[in-house]
Amino acid sequence: VIKCTVAWESKMFYYRIYGLIVRCNVDMSLLMPVEETEYYDMEISVLYNVLPSSSRIKISEHIDFYRVELCSFAEYKIFKEKALIECNASCETDFFSTLFNIPFSVYFMMKDEVLFHTNTVLRNGRLFMFCGEKGVGKSTLTGIINNEKDFELYSDDTIRIDGSGSCFRASDLIKLTDETLNSLIIGKRTGVKNSVGKEFCFIEAGEQECNFRFVFRLHRGADFKIKKINNAAIKKSILIGNIVGVEYFCRSLLEKAISVSDKLSPEYYEMRVPNGLEKLEDCCSDICETLKMIAD
Repeated sequence: VIKCTVAWESKMFYYRIYGLIVRCNVDMSLLMPVEETEYYDMEISVLYNVLPSSSRIKISEHIDFYRVELCSFAEYKIFKEKALIECNASCETDFFSTLFNIPFSVYFMMKDEVLFHTNTVLRNGRLFMFCGEKGVGKSTLTGIINNEKDFELYSDDTIRIDGSGSCFRASDLIKLTDETLNSLIIGKRTGVKNSVGKEFCFIEAGEQECNFRFVFRLHRGADFKIKKINNAAIKKSILIGNIVGVEYFCRSLLEKAISVSDKLSPEYYEMRVPNGLEKLEDCCSDICETLKMIAD
């Protein structure tokens, strides 16, 4: 934690994001604010009504900061020596839709931490992480497991993993497609959608720090099957491959990603789940019993 001087003459907003106390000059209305304090971990400064000119996603390194260009949605500066992220965005929606992914991934990687692309469920303080290709069914699977006894949905999309292997979710918000929302009962709907059409929903999983312990790489198939991964190269590829925005990292960030991956050693599993919601629901009890056996 760093000690900062608060500009009392201007209105500032305080939130807990990825386990950090964050001060911001704009109101993020979907987040639960925390009490104003002179001690905080980092600051976010936002300027609206600025339309970024980039037509692509790009990360570039400069002397004092990394620049993250996110198409026409937003542009960020993540400073190296200051706990500060600056953002130029066209509107609040574009800022809030982009902040929690690549910008924070770069920020954490500079500190030898990982922002991991995963959907997670929690049981008895044990966190189960599900990763895989887009469309493989991570949100659907974790949504179904959420309805099973003793399991609860903890986060979607991203988790911060610090240097000790402790994990922190961004907030009590998740983002879901209309298809998932229409199929499953998950969280409390807000009616607010992000820049790509996913709706924000509130979930009730209690705030708690968890360990980076169980990672499951999802595949689709005819039936449910699970197998532990022991190959070191495959395990490392899963970790590095699911760092948020790694495909856009410049060389210095890639070098950090490789170094950080050597220090984290969870258990990895290949998990095959059946195609179709009905078949997935039919085998959900078997999946949950297997998760219990692995954790216990």
